[in-house]
Amino acid sequence: MSSEIKADKWSPASGTAGTIGDNGDTFTVPSGVTLDVASGATLDATGATVTGISGGLVYVGGLVSTSASAYYQVDNVFTSTYSRYLVTFRVIPVTTGAGIGFNFRTAAPGTLDASEYEYSLNGFDSSNSSTFRDNTAGTIVDFTHGVNNDTSRGGMTGIMYVSEPDSGTRCVVNANYMYPNDSAVLRTMIGSITYKATGTAIAGFQFAGTGGTANDNIAQGRIRVYGIVDS
Repeated sequence: MSSEIKADKWSPASGTAGTIGDNGDTFTVPSGVTLDVASGATLDATGATVTGISGGLVYVGGLVSTSASAYYQVDNVFTSTYSRYLVTFRVIPVTTGAGIGFNFRTAAPGTLDASEYEYSLNGFDSSNSSTFRDNTAGTIVDFTHGVNNDTSRGGMTGIMYVSEPDSGTRCVVNANYMYPNDSAVLRTMIGSITYKATGTAIAGFQFAGTGGTANDNIAQGRIRVYGIVDS
């Protein structure tokens, strides 16, 4: 038997939470209807499958931390759901002069640290001097020289586009970021990274202090990963 409910407002019978329908139900919004979500409201689709969207970003994971650690690891964010990802990051070391490095990680999870990283990261600093980081067979990607730890200067901040990490073929990263060096001179970097080994699906990544002591650890950071919906 079908029926129609006409009401100006739905509210929970008790408390502040309610549920529409049961598992397996489908609700249809017909053509011409507008769902108007007010400013300040939240549409939470965490863990849900979003379909039918032409282009856009879907948050898949990340971290926010103010606890010092040798590694800031973001695991199991790259899957077969998306072929490309956008990563935003801000990472600040414990001590001025510490460098920051990058590695991919597997789903196990485990760090991929074989000599398979080829990268070319180039830029200029605010005194118009050139700077670069590169390698043809590195075990880690050295993103920086020494970084200033003054939080007001922003640390190492930037974005990365990661292409086909889950494919098991060569993964390519395009990076654009900045950091104040140990003398507080601003450096702007742009470049590319490739992980050359094939047959290994990449599921996550880590940023790490590269000096090898507690003084070289990462003090705080904010990392966000978004799947890019194919249009």
